[in-house]
Amino acid sequence: MDQAELVNLLSSSLPNTLAVDLAENFIALRQDVATSTLGRSSAGKFVETVVQVLQFLDAGAYDSKPKVDHFLRTAETKASSLDDGLRICGSRAARAMYTLRNKRNIAHKGSVDPNIYDLRFSFNTAQ
Repeated sequence: MDQAELVNLLSSSLPNTLAVDLAENFIALRQDVATSTLGRSSAGKFVETVVQVLQFLDAGAYDSKPKVDHFLRTAETKASSLDDGLRICGSRAARAMYTLRNKRNIAHKGSVDPNIYDLRFSFNTAQ
């Protein structure tokens, strides 16, 4: 599926701005995994858009600059109209991506460069 098709599908449930941002960041992650290109895509931007999507689906509006970490830490326990799959699993997956993005190389040791594995994790989680 290309970016335009993904945007078209997402736009049926989301504002076009969010659909474009989500698709653009997802496609960038996918391309970087396919080419083993590091540093071009941004899992952080993807997660920020995921938070905006969750806000929109829950309340019909979203913050232009959401407090990502706070939202993801509290999503499970706050009252919400979101389906449990999104509220619990979606927020946990996004938080894992966001944490890895913020804590690069801290849990790795040895001579293996973990960045490609981190990129693959981010892409697989985004899927």
